[in-house]
This record gives sequence, C-alpha cells and structure tokens, in this order.
Amino acid sequence: MKAHGKSSARVMALQALYQQYITGEIEDNDSEALAEKISRLYKNNKDLQLPAEADQKLLKALIEGCLKNREALDEIITARLTSGWDIERLGPTLRAILRLGIYEMNFTETPVKVIIKEYIRLADEFVGVKEAKFVNGILDKIARDTRKDG
Repeated sequence: MKAHGKSSARVMALQALYQQYITGEIEDNDSEALAEKISRLYKNNKDLQLPAEADQKLLKALIEGCLKNREALDEIITARLTSGWDIERLGPTLRAILRLGIYEMNFTETPVKVIIKEYIRLADEFVGVKEAKFVNGILDKIARDTRKDG
C-alpha cells in the first residue's frame, strides 16, 4: 500500500485516540469500534480530506496497540520528560502523537526516519511548531535507545 494510505491511517488514528479521550464513549479495549467510528466520520464529512484511502490494517493496529499498551507507552514518555514534568501536562493530542510514534517504533518494521518525519508532521499540523520539535526530540531519543536503524 502507498505511503499516503499509511499517512492517512496515522491521521485517523490520532483523531480516534483524541476523540476517545475527549468523549470517553468507547471502551478502551474496543479498537475495532473506534476505527469504524472514525472511518464513518471521514466518509460522512466532506470537509475532512485525506491524501489517500487509509491503510485500514495500520489504522486498526495503531489504535489497538496504543489502547492496549497505554501504560507502557506512557512510562517510556515519562522517562524522557524533563524533571518535574508530568505526562498529563502534555495535553491529549501531544500524548496521542507520542504514543502512536512510540508504538509504531517498537511494534512495526517502519523505518525510524519515516516514523519521526510522520509524527513531526502531525504535531506541526495539530499542535504547533514548538510541539513538533518536542516530538522530534523525544522520538529521536527513543529511536537511539531502541532501534538499530535509529
């Protein structure tokens, strides 16, 4: 599948995790329902545009992986925060971006450079340039610690 389909899946996964956090409507372990809900949102809203049809396999894997591994992902993030910083201080969108990037880095074969580039882009688009630099720093540190290709 094209990279654009994977990029679209990442955008949708971010929005699904954010929506789940904000509404709390879907149980944490129901990744299938969350993926379906966000897919319907895109199909029914002409104002939401993606570069390509989302890679459904990646979308479901990202959502499920982040929901099932939330505590472990948060521990990885917390270990890299400056002393005195709490993960809750990051805000739900930034936390979701980091969780997704760390999950993908640890549980997929996607090259590190692609992962970092994609999640910097999402941070820049959804939360800002300053946060994108923060995402770059955190993911780069994790890549050097955990991946051979980092």
